[in-house]
Amino acid sequence: CEEPESTPDQARAGLKPEHLAYVIYTSGSTGLAKGVMVEHRQLVNYVAAISDKLQLEEGWAYGLASTFAADLGNTALFPSLLRGGRLHVLPSAESMDGDRFGHYCLERGIDCLKITPTHFQALLGEGGQEERIPWRRLVFGGEALSRELVARVRSLRPGCGIYNHYGPTECTVGALSEEAPQDGGLAGK
Repeated sequence: CEEPESTPDQARAGLKPEHLAYVIYTSGSTGLAKGVMVEHRQLVNYVAAISDKLQLEEGWAYGLASTFAADLGNTALFPSLLRGGRLHVLPSAESMDGDRFGHYCLERGIDCLKITPTHFQALLGEGGQEERIPWRRLVFGGEALSRELVARVRSLRPGCGIYNHYGPTECTVGALSEEAPQDGGLAGK
């Protein structure tokens, strides 16, 4: 079976890489709302770069615990759809209750999750159950990541890669992503 020479008739549809994929509103550091226009090519570049950096593999199960209205979830949303993965959009009851969250992740075998440190800390709770941590990648973004949280996650699931992902919305979700060192140290912390 031969591959088609082109995807659906892009010329007829008038689609171009510089066309908008979405507009997202942020107040950023100014406190004034502004629309950030993200083009298809920017989103494709982001997905390729983050997939490479996180070493995401085909067929993984991704958990989406944030709203579609924020770009935080794009780290799970688009790689899962473009890399043959399974996207699990967690119902709000599961994304707000640690026990339900843990049961959901364990039952569905969540491999990769991106979440804010504060949200994850709340889901982890005092006891911190291993099943609340994804199997392969845990990506933190949106706020500062503490050494204590990294050490706690590592003690519960040593094989999970923990990444600190940072970048303003204007950079198409994020610009910097680095795996937390095994010793729990974080640069600049």
